[in-house]
Amino acid sequence: MTAVNPTAYDEVAYPSYVYPQTHPDRLATLATLFGMNPAAVEECRVLELGCGAGGNIVPMAFGLRGSRFVGIDLAESAISQGREMIRALELNNVTLQQLDLMALSTELGQFDYIIAHGLFSWVPEVARDRILAICRSHLAPQGVAYISYNAYPGCRLREIVRDIMLFHTKDTKNAAEKVGQSRAVIKWMAEAQNETNSYATFLGEMNARLNKRDVGSIYHDELADITVPFYFHEFAKCAGEHGLQFLSEADFFEQSTGSRFAEEVSQQLDHLGEEDLLAREQYLDFLKGRSFRQTLLCHREVVLSRLIETATLKRLFIRSQAEPVSSAPDIQSKSAEEFRARNGAIAATDHPLAKAALFYLTQIYPRAVSFEELVTQAQVLAGANRTTFKEDSATIADILLRTYAVGLIELHIYEPVYTIAPTMLPIASPIARLQLKQQHVVTTLLHKSIRLEDELARQLLSLLDGSRDRDSLVQELRRIIDSNSKVNNSEKDLLLATLPSKLEEKLAELGKLGLLLA
Repeated sequence: MTAVNPTAYDEVAYPSYVYPQTHPDRLATLATLFGMNPAAVEECRVLELGCGAGGNIVPMAFGLRGSRFVGIDLAESAISQGREMIRALELNNVTLQQLDLMALSTELGQFDYIIAHGLFSWVPEVARDRILAICRSHLAPQGVAYISYNAYPGCRLREIVRDIMLFHTKDTKNAAEKVGQSRAVIKWMAEAQNETNSYATFLGEMNARLNKRDVGSIYHDELADITVPFYFHEFAKCAGEHGLQFLSEADFFEQSTGSRFAEEVSQQLDHLGEEDLLAREQYLDFLKGRSFRQTLLCHREVVLSRLIETATLKRLFIRSQAEPVSSAPDIQSKSAEEFRARNGAIAATDHPLAKAALFYLTQIYPRAVSFEELVTQAQVLAGANRTTFKEDSATIADILLRTYAVGLIELHIYEPVYTIAPTMLPIASPIARLQLKQQHVVTTLLHKSIRLEDELARQLLSLLDGSRDRDSLVQELRRIIDSNSKVNNSEKDLLLATLPSKLEEKLAELGKLGLLLA
């Protein structure tokens, strides 16, 4: 994130993680769905404004060696940290520059994808105009820009908490103390509520939310000198004034009403969207109480198609972590089965092909499959007639659109290189191994952040540099376990006795997390 005062980010570092919704694959996929012809993910140019320590853009560069990446940020310490990571990974397709976005020159050329995450709402108006101007001048004709920002009406409630924290810490200068006192006052107010009402519930939720966040994000996001939310229609107007138009939200399901509202409401919104898409989006924000948006923009001259074609779906890969609610789902009958995703999305269907498709995706996760493979495998699981491939393809295309709209599946135009099955000499992502030296949160090859809570998994991951076979890994783990004074002897004996099987178990887990290279 770029700051008005760069020393604030040198004093307190902002967490540097990956954001899957900013990856060129996500932007290209949505652009493709709406009729654009975006640059190939494997050979594109990406600019990230406010890149921090490169925690988002450097993993992109590692996975996409044929693409070029540029990140800029004001914080010298963050840029230095990011450059150290680039050197350690021996990457030559990414550069990080300590630079004010106001000074960004045209010499950098055009980019296929521009990212500004956690920036727009935290800079002054002149910088916000500059961000949009950069998107206009530096974005390729079929390019996509990602801009996230705090949104009304949801931020009206969050502003109450911000005001309380700012008032309570008005005389506190030290950042850590400021965050600590902010957490304390909200905790005090939440626990002081004797009545069960909407305000008490709200304070309880905010208290829980603050406890989950780290010092850097609270300090820079909630206690920053500048934090300006926008109604969607305000942001869209500003974008339009800079020759840009609304493409989509980075999370496609955010544009859906899902099952939260009556069918009549969904129909009314869809009808409104046919006449005025921007108005539909604004009313949807009012209905959902949205507090944060991740909006994709493209050039005003681009002709978009809001009708997603089946032919387009057939070009994409499909992935899903949704699992059947039932422990023994009935695939071939007409009985309804529910599937639930990790994000809480849920869908029920009684169509054998639909159940089969979702069940197959669950079984092979994290692998993404082509449309043709999914149809073929769904036919097998559902016991369908193989001669009805064309008709079944149409059915599954409809299923995919419906489940994509509620966040039950993912669509991808690009599938990264990784393996689920460990090789004879297993090798884990160098980025994850590098990160593990300082933290338990690591980046997967699917451009996602995960926290490795299991100590044995962390120890194993650090050893997976491709130089050790199973026997060598067992020997190294034995040495580590033997020298661990925190584990009692009985626990050590049990772990050592089962170490070969534990090794295979942990390797399989790391593979399922997308941490192993092919």
